[in-house]
Amino acid sequence: QQLANAKIGENRYSAQLQALNQKMRLLEIRASDSEFRAREADRKFRDLESRTLEAEERCLDWERRAVSAEEERDRAWRRLHKEIPDLEGQVAQANEKIADLAEEVRRLQEELGEAKVKLESA
Repeated sequence: QQLANAKIGENRYSAQLQALNQKMRLLEIRASDSEFRAREADRKFRDLESRTLEAEERCLDWERRAVSAEEERDRAWRRLHKEIPDLEGQVAQANEKIADLAEEVRRLQEELGEAKVKLESA
């Protein structure tokens, strides 16, 4: 009977060892799977981080372009406002010339009228 009990105890111990070994293998598989998932998550994170940096660089580039465009617009606006008085002066000079020419035309028309009268009376 002791032998039978020892054999049962040995079988029980062997079964427990086998169950522990199976649990250990299952834990190793789960650990390996978890490590694989962690590496994949890390790779995806690095990829997202890289794409985020690229997007930030593009955003900064667009901001620089926007600032540059605003500065160019401001320079053009200042040039325009600087040129307006010059253009107004040119318009005033042109108007004076037009007035002078109109006066000259009126005078020449008077002279022409006087010359016609003289020719007719002569």
